[in-house]
Amino acid sequence: MAHVYLPVLGLMLVLTLAVLLLPVANRVNVPHTVLLAAVGVLLGALTGIAGLDGIVGPLGDPLRAISGLHITADIVLFIFLPALVFESALSIDVRRLIDDVGAILFLAVVGLLISTFAIGLALHWSSGAALVVCLLLGCIVSATDPVAVVALFRDLGAPKRLTILVEGESLFNDATAIVLFSILLSMVVGAGELDLLAGAWDFVRVFIGGVLVGLVIARIFTWIIGRLRKLTLVCITLTITLAYLSFLVAEHYLHVSGVMAVVTAGLVVGSTGRTVIPPEGFHALHETWGQIGFWANSIIFVLVGQAVPGLLASADPSQFLLLGVIIGTATLARVAVIFGLMPLVARLGVGQGVSKAFQSVMVWGGLRGAVSLALALAIVENSLIADDTRQFIAVLVTGFVLFTLFAQATTIRSLMHWFGLDQLAPVDRAIRERAVAQTMQDVSQGVVRAVAEQDFEQALADDLCAGYDARAEEAGDKALGVAGLSQADWIAVGLATFIAQEKDRYFAQFGDGFVSAAVLRELLVRTEDIADGLKARGLEGYAEAVERSFAFHRVFRFALVAQRRFGRSQPLANALRLRFEMLLAMRAAIRDELEQSENAVRGMVGEEAGERVVALVRRRLDLANLNLSSIRLQYPDYARAMEERQLGRVALSLE
Repeated sequence: MAHVYLPVLGLMLVLTLAVLLLPVANRVNVPHTVLLAAVGVLLGALTGIAGLDGIVGPLGDPLRAISGLHITADIVLFIFLPALVFESALSIDVRRLIDDVGAILFLAVVGLLISTFAIGLALHWSSGAALVVCLLLGCIVSATDPVAVVALFRDLGAPKRLTILVEGESLFNDATAIVLFSILLSMVVGAGELDLLAGAWDFVRVFIGGVLVGLVIARIFTWIIGRLRKLTLVCITLTITLAYLSFLVAEHYLHVSGVMAVVTAGLVVGSTGRTVIPPEGFHALHETWGQIGFWANSIIFVLVGQAVPGLLASADPSQFLLLGVIIGTATLARVAVIFGLMPLVARLGVGQGVSKAFQSVMVWGGLRGAVSLALALAIVENSLIADDTRQFIAVLVTGFVLFTLFAQATTIRSLMHWFGLDQLAPVDRAIRERAVAQTMQDVSQGVVRAVAEQDFEQALADDLCAGYDARAEEAGDKALGVAGLSQADWIAVGLATFIAQEKDRYFAQFGDGFVSAAVLRELLVRTEDIADGLKARGLEGYAEAVERSFAFHRVFRFALVAQRRFGRSQPLANALRLRFEMLLAMRAAIRDELEQSENAVRGMVGEEAGERVVALVRRRLDLANLNLSSIRLQYPDYARAMEERQLGRVALSLE
């Protein structure tokens, strides 16, 4: 019992160190995780050289506490990995992920296999080590970790699509690497033979099995969360249970991919959570998982960094030449995968094209981190593997991970700046300046209201308001001075603003109990389609997406056929109910947004563009009214019953 305080003290010191290093990382423009790893390496080197026995006084216990936190492969895989993977999957926009799922799977599966075999063959020819050992090492160093790069993308405002590609690739890449690692490891220890066909089948079984396990467990948990959705703390706790339970059931009991189970569970909660949990509860859920992810990243990078000096202690000088072979081969394989597979994916129609600048950043942003070192630790801890093989893998994997963290992660910012990816587009700059101008005007008006309400002297507000008015005028002038913006661009800015606020209104309606989860999902899908159409093809894409949003989808047409040909009325009743509620919610959201934001949008984009924006939004309102009138004319009794039901729901919510 006397020594229990040391691990607790060590964890508290690591977390405190991580928090204090965050502003330092921002100040020196170094990714936070890279700085954590560097500090961990430094602590491991100092304690290894100086020892701890002779250290007394105030430094003795803290150093002993931190150095006593030993990291193992099981700790990484069963404690840290589910938290990191679930937090990453939870924050991914599933619709955007689906848009690029072809490219992501190509990168994560085919790309990892290409990288594994390229590194394995090159290392086999240059070192003479057994092919299966070299393939195992190639698999370990092919698991990408985008933590530092994604954090940088968010700081610099990089395109969302690039972030989704990198994050999605890493999620599926980690799962692929762990599955392939398990297959190759069984061959290294003599439990299996190098059989490509059997290995391929095992890979598919484990990969798909993990997806199914995660899907089933997540559906059960989201159903429970939907019943308890008002109890925010209960919902958050259930998601934590879901992350670890899905991993344990898949990995330990069913022997399929635990990582894929957690990835799937996180995606299910992220996609359906907003429609079963009230907005404030879902925000709290995201905040909690962000905190858990920060803790896990902080602890794992410091502790893994501490283990690095011990892993490199037995390095042979000749192995640094082999490290150069790995670095060169891995980079060339990454170039071949990104620049070769990405255009192929676009030509096959299973993904969208990616610019050369984005591809270059993805090549250099393929960092390696926690997963690679965890798999290397699993090799070091496996007594069934020969000592020289364990040393060979530990040294080369550790060296390669350090290169990607300290060479690639620290220069990725410069690469993005060189390609201009850290600069806002003209439309985005104009939006920013217009938003600043509108905000300054709102603040000035708020000060005037406060003076009137609190009966302050008017002179107190004059100087203050003058400063805000000057800032508003300056921001407005900057927005007008943005080059390259056409009238159509300003109209697109106004429409995008309306769409974003419209989505917020749908979440508010759901939180107040005015719309069901199914209606909310349908509204979000259609609204996001309109936003995507506007972003991809401008006003033409917007108009086409608006028309599609009112079209009768396949489910409705199938229900109509079932009613007319087979006399089955229930599917049509369900489809009508969903469409009627959706149109009512859409009409209310658009009408309220027009009433509250019409003048603000005109102020943001200018009078002429604002008139056009309002006209286009009113066109959507007219279409919603037209479709509602059509349902009332065709099914008057049903429409009346639906309106009565909707009013009853409103009354209950108000009560």
